[in-house]
Order: sequence, then C-alpha cells, then structure tokens
Amino acid sequence: MINVGAKIRLFDGELVKNKEVSVEYLMNRFDRYKDIQKQNEMLDDLMYGEGI
Repeated sequence: MINVGAKIRLFDGELVKNKEVSVEYLMNRFDRYKDIQKQNEMLDDLMYGEGI
C-alpha cells in the first residue's frame, strides 16, 4: 500500500492525536513480546521439565 502512496498512521491505544507511534516503535513492541514469550517458554520448561 505504501508503494502506491497510501499513508499509514499507527496509534497506541485509542485514536488520540498525541498517541501516534512510529513503525519502529511498533516493531520494537513486537520484538519485546517475542522475547517475553521465549522467556516464558524457558521458565515453563524449567518448571515442568518439558523440552529437556
């Protein structure tokens, strides 16, 4: 879409002007969620002995 001139605006939470975020911010959030998921899986494996 961007290649044909579309404008994309990302917002954190509700549609409030001062809550607009960048693509980099969004990608960092995705990366952080992935890190948390990996940590949770490692803890589960340690607690329940799976994946060993």
